[in-house]
Amino acid sequence: MGDLAGRVAMVTGAGRGIGAATARALAAAGARVICSDLTAPEDLAADIGGLALAQDVTDETGWEKAMTFAREEAGGLDILVNNAGLFLMKPLTQTSLEDWRRVHAVNVEGVFLGCKAAIPLLAERAGKWSGGTSVINLSSIAGLVGSAGAVCYNASKGAVRLLTKGLAM
Repeated sequence: MGDLAGRVAMVTGAGRGIGAATARALAAAGARVICSDLTAPEDLAADIGGLALAQDVTDETGWEKAMTFAREEAGGLDILVNNAGLFLMKPLTQTSLEDWRRVHAVNVEGVFLGCKAAIPLLAERAGKWSGGTSVINLSSIAGLVGSAGAVCYNASKGAVRLLTKGLAM
């Protein structure tokens, strides 16, 4: 990872796993990291010299508050990592509509809302750095080839992949 000194990154789902590792890597590269999760990851933020934020990625108003937080507490936003996700392993015949909606709310709508909220803030700083600003949306190989028994997850990660392609065009 290149030198990210002076840049501000926000990582959703930073409380554990890939999100926590991503937050650590961004901080190690010099970024100031806003660590976001349902429960604010205070320990991680303290450990990497970042900021902790309690956030439900499915809440549009919460995204507006997150962008205000980024502007007021960190001075703006240069990198958004939409990592928060929900995995559900159930065959279709055992999957309820509520299961489907819950997975898509986090995995797809969370990414949509994050991009929608962050892009104006990212645009404010786009000319500040060589290379501009970045949105990184995490999908999965399951969104390309699928995986047995994870129909909700497969569909949601395929949607994230195509949402990302659409934004990039």
